[in-house]
Amino acid sequence: MANTALNRRLTFGIRSTGRLWLHQAQGLAVFAASLGLTGGSLALLHTVDDAPARPLELGVLVAANLAATCLRFLLLRTWVFGPQQRPR
Repeated sequence: MANTALNRRLTFGIRSTGRLWLHQAQGLAVFAASLGLTGGSLALLHTVDDAPARPLELGVLVAANLAATCLRFLLLRTWVFGPQQRPR
């Protein structure tokens, strides 16, 4: 919640309390999507290889976290805090 609140205020410049709870709920959904992406990538790796080497796991996690960060920013920018979602 704190991360979404800080993004709302500092990154996207929204200071009013309009749509606060909607933004928080959408931020939670974005967090769940990011978590699903990173967890799913590890699950897929362990499905393909029962005992992957640590460097391979680390590489998959780094790539998944990079993808999750990009996904999170894009969703926050377009869906959560996009022009149509700003308080009126």
